[in-house]
Amino acid sequence: MAFGAAFVLLAQWYDRSATTEKKPDLVTGARGTFPAALGADAQATPERVIRRTPGDEVLVHGLGLRSTDSGVRAVNLRTGERYWRYERRDTTVTGAWLQASERTVVIWFPDRKLTAVDLRTGRPLWHTRIPGAKSRRPATGTVGRGQVVIDVRGSLRALSELDGRTLWTVKPRRSCDETPILSAYAFPDHLTVIRVSCDTLSAPKKDAGQPSTTPDVEKSAELLLGVDDRTGALLWERPSLADDLVVGDEATLVALDPDRLIPRVDLLDVSRAGVFERGEIRVRETWATVAGDGLLVSYLDPEIYDIDSNTVLSAYDLEDGHPLWTLRAPSRQAFGEPAIANGRVYVVRQKDFRYGDADTLTGADLLVLDADTGRPLHTLRLPELTAPERVDSRTVLDVAVADGAVTIRWRSGRNELLVVTD
Repeated sequence: MAFGAAFVLLAQWYDRSATTEKKPDLVTGARGTFPAALGADAQATPERVIRRTPGDEVLVHGLGLRSTDSGVRAVNLRTGERYWRYERRDTTVTGAWLQASERTVVIWFPDRKLTAVDLRTGRPLWHTRIPGAKSRRPATGTVGRGQVVIDVRGSLRALSELDGRTLWTVKPRRSCDETPILSAYAFPDHLTVIRVSCDTLSAPKKDAGQPSTTPDVEKSAELLLGVDDRTGALLWERPSLADDLVVGDEATLVALDPDRLIPRVDLLDVSRAGVFERGEIRVRETWATVAGDGLLVSYLDPEIYDIDSNTVLSAYDLEDGHPLWTLRAPSRQAFGEPAIANGRVYVVRQKDFRYGDADTLTGADLLVLDADTGRPLHTLRLPELTAPERVDSRTVLDVAVADGAVTIRWRSGRNELLVVTD
């Protein structure tokens, strides 16, 4: 009896010890009042740079979100001070990536654990572990319309953004071992278009004296799936032959480089009935095109074919591909990648590095143009910027619009972001 009692006490001590050794998640903050968004829409006359910040930050509702080795930290964009921080206390897991909405930050970890935290407080809302993929690839997913869509063993599953419960599951009509999500696009009438890779896996290979290893992808084909985001009903499925897709307007997808022999974009009508080709636009290079608000803009000179020349903005109407306007940069200057929002085109005009070495960039301007005519509406001179150590014709500053602000960053080479607002 004494031995039995001692055994019970030892077991209870071991259980308590194991529980205490597993450290809880680290949550700090939130500090102060939840910051307001920098604006409701893209600024018409951005006047000042309010912050320089690491270039991989995501701007949401006055916060800058950044992945850490084991979680996420949020800073107040106006003050630069940390607002909250969430970390998994698991030394075996390194690396994380995030997506965010106006309410929730969803964090993917390498061990396929998924955590959602409250945007306002950083406190965890729910955890789940995505059933393991057969191959070595990381988990994929997307956040939008109150849902987190993940790929699960050849199918897609939607979880509630707020509590993690399963809402629906959809499986492509084509048989796929795995369906990593490449991108997703929201359209009216509860239609979500999801671009996936339909992967077929090879049989696991056996190393000498070792057990079976994980299989490799033997072949893959990209698919577009039209899904009713209320029920998960698969409305249609079709192959995707493009390098990438972007949303042109509420009824148009722009397919970049569907024919790799001839640089062009295809205009696709999108509805619950399916996807249908409407027309095409020939461009200099598809990597140098952006679309939005019913407009497509290329920023390469269409007349120069021997070298990349980011010197001409060319705008086209997405309804019929008709050219709308062109704008040429002054001599020895170039354009970065534009952004289109609220009937305006935002673009940086800067030094053309084909004609100079890397040094401090001066004389760069943020231009705001009328989307219909290309007429300049506003100009902001940017502060001096240190260029990457190695430069070429693609060393340009790209523009994006988020959280009511304009953000500017080097395409490559330097981890820096300028946040510009009124």
